[in-house]
Amino acid sequence: MNRACLIALLCLSCTLASCSPAPAGTASAQALLTYVAKNGGVCLMRADGTHAVRLTPRANVSGPSWSPAGRYVAVERYAGRDDNHDPVTKVTVLDRKGRVRWRFGGGLNNAQPHWAPDGRHIEYFALAQHTGWLAAARPNGKQGHRIAGCIGNPIDFCPRNATWSEDGQRLAFVDRTDSNSPVSIFSTRYDGSDRRLLVANADTPAYSPVEPKLAYSGQNGSPGLWSLFVANADGGNPHAITPASPDEILAVSWSPDGKQIAFVRVPCTTDFCQPGQEVDVASADGQSQAFEVASGGETPSWSPNGKLLAFLRGRALVVAHADGTGEKTVAARVSGLSPPSWRLPVALPAAKRPSCPKS
Repeated sequence: MNRACLIALLCLSCTLASCSPAPAGTASAQALLTYVAKNGGVCLMRADGTHAVRLTPRANVSGPSWSPAGRYVAVERYAGRDDNHDPVTKVTVLDRKGRVRWRFGGGLNNAQPHWAPDGRHIEYFALAQHTGWLAAARPNGKQGHRIAGCIGNPIDFCPRNATWSEDGQRLAFVDRTDSNSPVSIFSTRYDGSDRRLLVANADTPAYSPVEPKLAYSGQNGSPGLWSLFVANADGGNPHAITPASPDEILAVSWSPDGKQIAFVRVPCTTDFCQPGQEVDVASADGQSQAFEVASGGETPSWSPNGKLLAFLRGRALVVAHADGTGEKTVAARVSGLSPPSWRLPVALPAAKRPSCPKS
């Protein structure tokens, strides 16, 4: 599989528990792993795979993203059909009991919602006939702004891999200026203004959650050689934290304390990529060598305390310690379209809820 195709396709008890101190009055509170069940609907479970319960009914949803305080979760949700009988999806914001609070989105399909760290905006991707755009809006859908649009008709390239700065004021994303320009990293304010080129010939940006730093995959030396870089938030002062290699670097994700970076490494030559991807972790300062956490994994997601990584392996949901030990499949079959996410340590919903299938 060539590099372009690969990128397109990738568009126990306390040993595996959070172990964070529980808030007063919620002795059983733990970080909750959120995923989409194989037969639909948002589900929650403890990190060891126990107490899997439904947050929503068996609805056609994907991409759950929790607000910073854990009060709301945004999802992409089926919203019926338009006048041409085409399916419509909306960004839907649910409260922590699974009740719908707001729906919005200006496209036919509105997908991949992500909350800003300050909780004031949600970034998402909208797709309509022959066009699409990256957008941001308030959680209730108001004050929506287009950030960047797709190129060409028919569509040749769309902005992707958006990431919020640690203060929620800016978005970085992968884009092109025209069909002939290289894929590069740009940033704008949350309202789409003040567009800036951060890094040319680069991909997979990820802002640090604690300081103004940017991680990304960029060319290192000869064409076809890539490294994981860390730079200032404006793209300045870059330094490679992995050796130059033809390997593909995908799904870059900072640990909550900003000291480590998880990513997916796909073995490649200069001509094509091979099967056998893995989840790796590197020190953000580059002082220690990156190491493999899990083979065959994708879309790694850090637990709130930074001790665990959840990831998909095919259709299985897997949790492991960030050093690669203690790996456990917590659900044998989930929706393969939605990466896992975490909710801050809280007790499971008090009301009795149906259980979620795990196999």
